[in-house]
Amino acid sequence: AILDARLNGTVSSNSKRKESFFVIDTDPRKIMQASDQMGRDGLNSQSVLHIPIKDPQYYRSENRHFGQLSRRWVYNIPRSKMTEGVRPLGMLAFLDHVAECLDRLDTIISDVTNDLSANENSEKKVLVQLVCSSCGGTGSAIVSEVGYMLRYLAEAYSIPLRTELLLTVAS
Repeated sequence: AILDARLNGTVSSNSKRKESFFVIDTDPRKIMQASDQMGRDGLNSQSVLHIPIKDPQYYRSENRHFGQLSRRWVYNIPRSKMTEGVRPLGMLAFLDHVAECLDRLDTIISDVTNDLSANENSEKKVLVQLVCSSCGGTGSAIVSEVGYMLRYLAEAYSIPLRTELLLTVAS
């Protein structure tokens, strides 16, 4: 809801609600589209993570093992290096960039934790809304993994966390 309000311009910039956005995608055009929709105050370099699919040779070399996926997906990477709606390719890109994703989420949760400790009313739960499309190959593939990362970080920082999934369908 806050995302819709933010994108439609109905949330004032002096709102007391602290918002952080983090966009993960394999498609740089989608990241640019989200950035354009957010406006100049919305996304900075720490708010976006491009997780490109690399050449098949990269995944075949150096014995890269992604136990969650069949090796056949390494041989089915399209020339476009986009997921093209195929979830295992989104998961492949995510697993290749999982450390960077965890690091960025850790930074965001750390910032939220610092804001909570500075606020005298820190008994409230932190609300995290995961927004993804059920039709794409990236968001629908990685949303549960990102949810587990958030839970892990919330436990590590001892903060109460409420996570919501906002699932969209392309029209």
